[in-house]
Amino acid sequence: MIFQVSVVKDSLTTHRQELLLPTVQDTFTIPPPAPRQVVVRSIASTLFGALGDGGLVGAGVTVSIINPAQIKDFSRGLGVRTKTDGVDSFVIARYGALLKPVAWQPPSPEIRVLRALLARREAIAQDLQRELKRLEKADATETCTLIRQSIDDSIDFLRKQLAKLQQDIDNHVDRHPDLRRDMELLTSIPAVGRQTGTNLLAIVQGHRFDSAEQLAAYLGLVPVEKQSGSPVLGRTRLSKAGPPRIRAILYMPAVVATKYNPHVKTVYDRLVARGKAKMAALGAAMRKLVHLSLASLKPACTIKRIMQKTVDFQDGICGRNDRGQSLDKGRSL
Repeated sequence: MIFQVSVVKDSLTTHRQELLLPTVQDTFTIPPPAPRQVVVRSIASTLFGALGDGGLVGAGVTVSIINPAQIKDFSRGLGVRTKTDGVDSFVIARYGALLKPVAWQPPSPEIRVLRALLARREAIAQDLQRELKRLEKADATETCTLIRQSIDDSIDFLRKQLAKLQQDIDNHVDRHPDLRRDMELLTSIPAVGRQTGTNLLAIVQGHRFDSAEQLAAYLGLVPVEKQSGSPVLGRTRLSKAGPPRIRAILYMPAVVATKYNPHVKTVYDRLVARGKAKMAALGAAMRKLVHLSLASLKPACTIKRIMQKTVDFQDGICGRNDRGQSLDKGRSL
């Protein structure tokens, strides 16, 4: 039996869905009766307590977290156009009953702490960048001494906070043997430093990825084609469906890897020689770097399987010529 829960103030609307049986809608006053499985459309940090080890998962309930875009597309497939709590409950319950989503496992406490530290460091870095821009503006205009002093004080404070947070992140990783070992493996890859390594570590350890393709798809680094016969022939692009912050972090390591990482350099040079735009080849380099990162954390047999993928989707490029013929023939790496 699958429950979909829609919370509104002190009550919630649910649909109980048994496969091949009608759905039953109920409205409960919190707390509701305990279900065996709960399908959640999305998750925020405030829901970890309710869903994690101290909540439903700890009580033995199977929790599945679904991308809202998938639920929306599924709803359109059912011909549903109305959006209410009751209708949403019906759609998500039917989704869970028919597609059997994978059970969600909450990340470990050390990964949650690492994510929080990285998010705080990112916020401080953005604040510092804004203050530096204000200082640049103050240098270019007539600014009173008090304002300039305030900006200088803010910059000094933010730089100290940034250094302290970086030290806290390094200490947190060093305190946990698993994180320290994986960090050493990630940073052993040419062009992957500690900043990139810690962010990749928080992603890889906080989710379940059975293949490098899944990780690349999560980060939005997979190619999306638009082609149907001869009339429709769109340009292949990256999906960009994942967190943009991680893609931004991967950009400069990919640029460095095109010169100093032999695996990435081979892919990049081959695509450029084939006539691909340099930015398209760089997107493929980012994906290759992600593949190598996950491979470094896997057993040797898994590394061999990942490295033997063909270039069609390993490179992240599936271009076509003017006649609609594929430019990539699937040659092995």
